[in-house]
Amino acid sequence: MRQTPASNQVPVNVTGSSIFGRFPKISSERTYNLYLSDEWLINTSGYERILEIFPTGEGRGIFNSIRGGFMLVVVNASVYSISTVLGTTFIGNLATANGEVFIDENLSAQICIVDGFNAYIYNYSLGFPNLTVQVTAPLVPNYVVYHNTFFLLGNGINSGTGAAWYAYSFASPTTISTSATNTFALQTKPDYPIAVVRLPGQAANVLVFGTSVCEVFTNVGGLQNYRRNNTINIDYGCVSVRTIATSDKYVAWLAENENNAPIILVYTGNGYQPISTDGIDHVLSNINFPAQSTAMFVRKDGHLFYQLTFYNPADNLTLTYDFTTEKFFDLTDHFENYHPARNYVYFNHKTYFVSLN
Repeated sequence: MRQTPASNQVPVNVTGSSIFGRFPKISSERTYNLYLSDEWLINTSGYERILEIFPTGEGRGIFNSIRGGFMLVVVNASVYSISTVLGTTFIGNLATANGEVFIDENLSAQICIVDGFNAYIYNYSLGFPNLTVQVTAPLVPNYVVYHNTFFLLGNGINSGTGAAWYAYSFASPTTISTSATNTFALQTKPDYPIAVVRLPGQAANVLVFGTSVCEVFTNVGGLQNYRRNNTINIDYGCVSVRTIATSDKYVAWLAENENNAPIILVYTGNGYQPISTDGIDHVLSNINFPAQSTAMFVRKDGHLFYQLTFYNPADNLTLTYDFTTEKFFDLTDHFENYHPARNYVYFNHKTYFVSLN
């Protein structure tokens, strides 16, 4: 091929990611529903409807019970267990019908569900449907995680009575203790502890999220049970507990503090770091409803993705970050709107999710 005189050849990048350049005329590169593998663009996984519990409504949460051998799903106000052959059993109803729920289980066949209003216990060993509302006042259960015999509950109250997070013990087959076994507070800043998660690979440690700070607590046993690590804190809190996700190595979330707009942070055992670029940070600073968001980890063919969705129609955006290539990509549904997945689980050799709509 002849080259025009006085011209230069310019390479064209045909395999890239979503750059989100601060100014489009500098970089407007976007990659939809693809990711990089071996320097080639590969299709992201598709999805299909395999079970419809209600014709309309909201998938609020899904949980893989390792010990029970079933999935637990919440759709609208209803809770169902799903068997390996996708048979459904009605468990009970929650007091709320929308908004994300959080679920975990202990070693006593109890599964705890929190919906930002109540905590509920389902005991799958009893052999019949049961869902029992728990007495947790003055706490409004905002998040739940099981750790070292306790259900640890974040607090959804953003006022004086919301300054504590709580550890609850087994009380009976259908209840946890009516008063918290232990009560703890964030201390680095005056803040509200909205969620607690296990730190991957650190058996005794948990990360407590506030709205402008995070602290590490260690399970030390005795009467106190947990003690704050007074040499470590993260000077960012969490915009929305729905964006907190954990993998075998990382904790990721949409973070902000009193001085900074939202960014995406990742915490490992060696500290924390932002993964959002200047272009991504610019996008996040212009999100209209950052609290209307959800996120999760999913692994595909050796690639670990953090998938973050802003589902308000004014934002309508799903970003996915590939930890393998350290690049961002766009993810959509077949109408080029946000991706509908709210939570992923790997169950019976397949990946399932509940849909936001």
